[in-house]
Amino acid sequence: MTHQDIITNQQKLVKVLSDTSVGNVLDYNNHRFLLHFLVKQPLTVEEIKIEFQKSGNDKSGKTIYRYLKKLKKAGLVIAAGKRIFTDNNDQIKTQTLFSRVAKVIFTPHSKMESKPELKETALKITSMLLKERLKLRKDADLSCIQKQIDNISKAKNSLIADHFQSSENPELMNLIQTMDIYELYPILDTVSWIILLNEKPEAVNEITKCFK
Repeated sequence: MTHQDIITNQQKLVKVLSDTSVGNVLDYNNHRFLLHFLVKQPLTVEEIKIEFQKSGNDKSGKTIYRYLKKLKKAGLVIAAGKRIFTDNNDQIKTQTLFSRVAKVIFTPHSKMESKPELKETALKITSMLLKERLKLRKDADLSCIQKQIDNISKAKNSLIADHFQSSENPELMNLIQTMDIYELYPILDTVSWIILLNEKPEAVNEITKCFK
């Protein structure tokens, strides 16, 4: 059966998603499996169904549509376009093609965001460690610490996104796309810290002002 794919919504090269709801979607293995199936090219629901079958994890079309709806709402998947084909009765039909929002998806995700008490404890530990290590006299303003952490996270995310936008290394891109999103995150997080310390050391120094 011959067909023609018309792509009307191109995926991005890299996308940083920091919304905490993204993590809740990605905690479900089948959502991550589906994202992985879309690494190489846009697929129809029927083709996604076949990929699940190949993995020994059969899913119905209805279930796959439900997965896609949640992934689209989280900003992880887009409707990329349409596949036009002629069926056995010579009737012209169309199917929607779905793709990842970007080739590289960077999704910093922390369970602490949904647990205020744990988040506050983590901030206290962070401030105590910094105070001890940097030999500071005063206790930190925890709201200031949180603000600086947020600023550093934004700077890191921006730097790693900028790097991929300018990268011309196809081998790197191919390797990255073979990895599960949660496997990829610690690698990108480490690299983004190194880039930050190299290019914007003042961003880290700002956090010491919270102890005054």
